Amino acid sequence: MHFLGNGSIAVMLYLALTHAKVLPDPRSPAFSPRMGVTLVTALGLSAGALWEMIEWIGRELASNEIYIAYEDTLSDMAVGGLGSVVGGALLACCPLLHPEATRA
Repeated sequence: MHFLGNGSIAVMLYLALTHAKVLPDPRSPAFSPRMGVTLVTALGLSAGALWEMIEWIGRELASNEIYIAYEDTLSDMAVGGLGSVVGGALLACCPLLHPEATRA
């Protein structure tokens, strides 16, 4: 779940930041595959860290039954990071956006 979740969230965050004109569009000459993989991975790792903090807050404030252990947190973040790398590679090499779509 963390693999697919982080990877897809990271790509969606990249595309949202592209739409907001914060990051270069994958169809533009300013975009490079290395940059895409790096930024999507960074976004995915950041989202994963935020998720793990939310899990910890949930345990502290809502229920002690939420399973949180050091190994669980690290493995969740590692698998999520790997999913983000794959998501970045897909963004870099696959046309996720229609080539004729307008850039508003």
